[in-house]
Amino acid sequence: MSKEKDDVVSTFDIAASLGIDKKEHEKLERIHFYLQGDGLIKPYATDGSFHITPKGRQRVKESEQNF
Repeated sequence: MSKEKDDVVSTFDIAASLGIDKKEHEKLERIHFYLQGDGLIKPYATDGSFHITPKGRQRVKESEQNF
């Protein structure tokens, strides 16, 4: 996330870091579509990977400052 270009991120890697496993597919889909709907990510591949958008990168920076 520290790079200035859009990184390719796996939905499943993010989910694992949040304690969500692949069995909770519906929850993963809701999170993915929420992030996409808010313009924070854009789909990259059919395997659930996505790019972090500039807006998403800014949101991450803002959330890091709140901790």
